[in-house]
Amino acid sequence: MKSKLTYQAYIQVGLIIPTLILPVYLFIKRGEAFGENYNIKFLFVGSLMLITCLFLFVVILRRVISVNLSDNEIVVKNILQSELKIKFKDLDGFETTFETSKGGKSYEILYLIKDNKVLVHISEFHFSNYKEIKNKVRSKLKDCGFVPFSYFSDWKRYR
Repeated sequence: MKSKLTYQAYIQVGLIIPTLILPVYLFIKRGEAFGENYNIKFLFVGSLMLITCLFLFVVILRRVISVNLSDNEIVVKNILQSELKIKFKDLDGFETTFETSKGGKSYEILYLIKDNKVLVHISEFHFSNYKEIKNKVRSKLKDCGFVPFSYFSDWKRYR
């Protein structure tokens, strides 16, 4: 079974491109964009934009993935086509949580766990066939229960 991305996932990937190009453009045109004393202004604005770009890139790299489930393993590819093959027998199980979007809608998230570390983050926000993926994972792995969502614990648990 192969995952299918939602239109929101395509929008996220599409928005990262201008976010990466804008700091380069501002660097080239820094005199026009910031006027006199552009070094201090560019350093401040550029630092904020660089941090934002890196954050968005890391988030999108971990969450916008392609998942292919077979009987024995799960194959995960990120947007850079880096591939990770995990056998179901090597995983400890899965946990679920809910993440709320800015619009107030909640999306279920499935974490595939090994040694208390999150290997794969499968989100209902990113996959249109999330329920099918979850049912397949549920038939293969142990349900480790519900975990309250927290950005800080989420980052700490990634491998």
